[in-house]
Amino acid sequence: MDSISDLPSPKYFQLELDATRKRVEERGQQKRKRTESQHTGCKCRFCQMELKQDPNRPHIHTGFPGLTGKYIYCPGEVSSLYKDQSTEKETTWNEFQGSAFYETEKKRWEVEKGK
Repeated sequence: MDSISDLPSPKYFQLELDATRKRVEERGQQKRKRTESQHTGCKCRFCQMELKQDPNRPHIHTGFPGLTGKYIYCPGEVSSLYKDQSTEKETTWNEFQGSAFYETEKKRWEVEKGK
């Protein structure tokens, strides 16, 4: 480029600027689409249901008295663990606390956490 006349015209720069803006906008939209479809929370290891703090969800995040750490109550998992001991249905957390399986599950969880 020997002289200023060798430089591209201002129209060229405007076209390049517009094309770059369009590419950036498309990339941003692709990223938004990807993040919306991705799983954002944790899932229960047993039933693969999303773990959310919601009163309508069957999972309860709680702790056993005297034990450290959070216990996640999954009705399906507890039902399958104690099926041979005559638990025929999934119970809510309140029903489970009053059942004979509560202490058994507390001991099982304590042993599991002690590993």
